[in-house]
Amino acid sequence: MTGAARWAAALALTLAGAGKQDVAPAAQTAGDAARPLRVVCTITPLYVFAQNIVGDAPQIRIDLLRDQPAGCPHDYAMSIGDRKRLAEADVVLAIGCGLEPFLDKLRSAAGVRIIELGPACERICTAHQHSAEAAHDHDHAQHADDPHVWLSPAQAERMVRAMTDELARLRPAQAAAIRSRGGAYADRLAALSREMKAAAEEFNRRTIVTHHDMWAYLARDLNLEIVAVMQTHEGGDLSPRELSELMARVRAARPALVVAEAGQDSALVRAVSRETGVPVRALDPLTGLANGLPPRDAYETGMRANLRVLCEALGP
Repeated sequence: MTGAARWAAALALTLAGAGKQDVAPAAQTAGDAARPLRVVCTITPLYVFAQNIVGDAPQIRIDLLRDQPAGCPHDYAMSIGDRKRLAEADVVLAIGCGLEPFLDKLRSAAGVRIIELGPACERICTAHQHSAEAAHDHDHAQHADDPHVWLSPAQAERMVRAMTDELARLRPAQAAAIRSRGGAYADRLAALSREMKAAAEEFNRRTIVTHHDMWAYLARDLNLEIVAVMQTHEGGDLSPRELSELMARVRAARPALVVAEAGQDSALVRAVSRETGVPVRALDPLTGLANGLPPRDAYETGMRANLRVLCEALGP
């Protein structure tokens, strides 16, 4: 049984044992006014978005599913605390698009309402392989929407507007305040998107290599070309042939930098940089937790930090 399957099985048992019936909330009724709406977010950016939308509104509790530092959520191992949060949730805010493998089991195990924000975005279709060797056989590739939409401020704005609509509908007594806060935050993200695109117009180099396949949306926003991706989350270790082909592609493209993931040390990244002479810079996917739950400006701060890294590496 795979790790994702074990996770899903444990989740199903936990939620089934919780004795929940149908807790999927519709619009708020008079009897709901005294009961908190319990919202669980699957990844850190969604938690930040929800906190900005809800603010200090009473009777809405926002929790984060993932309570430990981690990188991309594809293969996250659920903790006991995570299972408890899901068992108590009324609403789960998720990306969808295949990012959270437990969502289907969650639907079948309990009546929790799941709101997927990824479908609100202008998505990129990508091909994923089940193994590294399958990369050489296009018949084994599966085409799906790239779920890393939060790494584009333009797509984050779309998710915030969709999230605002959903939360306002679920709590109509607080809808005006929710819509006001959500609209203001979405406008800030739109301004951030314009700021980043304007800065990228000054780049004099635009080709990059990425360690993982999570930067396509940011590359599209900033008009960058990803000439190679070293490793997808499904890919495992590269075969000798794949490693040789990767080195050849990087040498031929002569990219400006290799994009690594902040906080992770990769022997593959170091080897590619050493053998090709391409410098490495780290960008933050904003999904980890360094010092407790993030503040409400965490997304904007993190994306501006990523922009500074790119400006230093690609700018004049």
